[in-house]
Amino acid sequence: ANKANSEILPSEWDVLTTNKEGTAISKELPYGLYVVAETYVPEHHEKAPDFEVTIDKDDREPKPFVYVNDPNFETIIAIVKKDAETQNTIPVAGATFKVKCLTENDQFKEGQYVGWWQYSPLPHFMDTFTTTKDGTLMLPEKLTPGTYQIEEVRAPNGYLLAETGQIFTIDSNGFHQQLGPDDSTIITTVLFNDEPVKGQVKIQKEAMLFKGYTSTETKYGELFTPIYERGLLPNVKFEIKAKTDIIGIDGKTWYRAGQRVAVLTTDGETITTSGHLPIGSEGNNIYSIQEIETEEGYVLDNTPHYFRFDYVDENTSIVDPTWLDEAGNEIEADEILTLDNQHQTSIIPTTKLMESSELKDKLEAYKKVVFGIFSDHVNQLEKDSLVGIVDVDENGNTTGSLTQEGTYYLRELTTDDDYLLSDEKYPFTYTYNGDKQQVIQVNNGDPIYNYLKRGTIEIFKQDADSKLPLMNVCFELAADKDFTNIIKTTWTDENGKAIFDELEANYTYFIRERYDGNHDMADKGYVYDPTIHEVTLLDVEIVKVNLTNTQVKGKVQFTKTGESFHDVEIIEGAFGKEHHPIWEQGNLLGAELTIQAAEDITTWDQTEHYKKGDIVTILESDWQTTDSLLLPVGKYEAYESKTPHGYIKDETIYTFEIKPNGKAELQLNGISINNKRAKVNLDFTKALEKQKTFINKEAYKDVVFGLYAREDITNYMGEVVIENGSLIGISHIDEQGHLTNTFDLPNGVYYFKEL
Repeated sequence: ANKANSEILPSEWDVLTTNKEGTAISKELPYGLYVVAETYVPEHHEKAPDFEVTIDKDDREPKPFVYVNDPNFETIIAIVKKDAETQNTIPVAGATFKVKCLTENDQFKEGQYVGWWQYSPLPHFMDTFTTTKDGTLMLPEKLTPGTYQIEEVRAPNGYLLAETGQIFTIDSNGFHQQLGPDDSTIITTVLFNDEPVKGQVKIQKEAMLFKGYTSTETKYGELFTPIYERGLLPNVKFEIKAKTDIIGIDGKTWYRAGQRVAVLTTDGETITTSGHLPIGSEGNNIYSIQEIETEEGYVLDNTPHYFRFDYVDENTSIVDPTWLDEAGNEIEADEILTLDNQHQTSIIPTTKLMESSELKDKLEAYKKVVFGIFSDHVNQLEKDSLVGIVDVDENGNTTGSLTQEGTYYLRELTTDDDYLLSDEKYPFTYTYNGDKQQVIQVNNGDPIYNYLKRGTIEIFKQDADSKLPLMNVCFELAADKDFTNIIKTTWTDENGKAIFDELEANYTYFIRERYDGNHDMADKGYVYDPTIHEVTLLDVEIVKVNLTNTQVKGKVQFTKTGESFHDVEIIEGAFGKEHHPIWEQGNLLGAELTIQAAEDITTWDQTEHYKKGDIVTILESDWQTTDSLLLPVGKYEAYESKTPHGYIKDETIYTFEIKPNGKAELQLNGISINNKRAKVNLDFTKALEKQKTFINKEAYKDVVFGLYAREDITNYMGEVVIENGSLIGISHIDEQGHLTNTFDLPNGVYYFKEL
């Protein structure tokens, strides 16, 4: 007994096995102190304590029997509540059990539940047993060997009630037996597993799903609009993370705060369900779920949603989330988390600037501006399909919206009637990039301008007679008939054109000639024209206005006067009828007046009419006043270039001027020339033979001559007034023999006859 096992000789030890009477005899052993230890205990008995035997004398007789009593085996049953998944003890009070005896023994009948009367604190029969906060319980009394079944009556918080009992057998060789704290009581530990309650998240990810396009007719053409139907959205990924440490009731740390728990992906056909997640324990049980990827074309909703799993009861194996706000407060929500993903959209902001009008109030012109968005390369659409119609607000801003990616262009559809409709295309590309609302810059963000329609008024100014252009004619253009708002002033060029360009269309303008200074047409020999011309520009156009100016003109009215033979006065004389010519003042035929330029005469139309000294015209006198041709402004000279027969030529040079007075009335310049008649003095000498005997000094007084027409004599009208042979008149002679009477005779042939 005092030697180490390695020092014991084979002769110094033995194994004793009892026979059916329960006795055993050892071999002969050397002197010494021996320890007898029971190494095999009969079934349902307890091991006897070790004892010592001393061999101190030589004897062939066995030493007297030592009686060793093996009491019947009894044990305290300890039930330990275990997590079936982690095998950790569930340190929760309240798990309640019953124990049923399955084999009859000296304590309980088969099928009888184990129970005892207890007297503290009051007498009561105890047949249900409840775990303490460390997750264990001990039956108050010992059980003898046999087969038993533990049945769970109530599961601990966070676990499911076991549907089947757990069978265990008590014998003296139980695996979980150990001595109690008194070093004598046998404690048999039975482990009872409970399945933990799990949580599960269900997500219904919905969105408006693109199904194609529908078309409608508009005044701008066929408009294609996307069609959407609500449905489940595929390919959306959600990440479940631990917001707090997730620690089970059994103390198992499943996840650290911030650790990824799972990633869920929607299939677009069914509700997306997570795996079974630990519900954790109070203070260590909050998760978050957040969208981390979404289907192309849809907006990522990265809003985190917080939840925990609350234990419902011992019969509910899978619990739905209790949804929380960020502070951990409960919020009302459906069991299935239904989330909606908005389709990505783009906005196409543009700024419309409209040219200001100086003539009209165009503050509301923006109301008539409409833009169209057209496809360039877009799935399911033909090129140049109209997909959007956009108006302009009072600030000139316009915002279009698209949901389908592709290349597009913006083009103006309508504008105010006073503005040019632009056919320019402003291209842009819309590509999904995850933004909820993508802002696409059109035209590099620069404003899109609307320019006023502008036209041109082109004036062609020409001489009314020559049709030649008039240069340097000044015109004024005004916005009102009173010319209080003169917009432009211009002059005609060498081609007679005056151009007013960049004028606002859809407006009536007023044009007039300006008369002042070097540009005064009245001073240049033209008639003043006060006409105000109304010209309307309806569109982008060139309106041509042909205007003429009439030159100031004048003329010469030529009159040739003098005495002409009209008739005769018939007087009965001593020798017969005398035909005395009658002369009257009147117009003369046959005279010519030559008009010549007294200076170079060139009008404003650059027509060189005459050089100085050029003969302009020759006028021939008539019974009435003779008018010259119309003469342009200038200085002239006139002189008699032919004198009628029988008259004395007028050598006077007559000057006159057609003045630039700006008046349309014809300037009349009268030139009246009176020609004196050329008169003849008839005389001859009558010689009388000298008387020698009878001298009569007054004999001459008796001499009489008669003057006769030797041909028919006509008057100024060519009428025969004095016939051939007619006596014109008589005449005596004086002392010297000269005629005493004078005759004023018209042209003709005459003869004298002594009467």
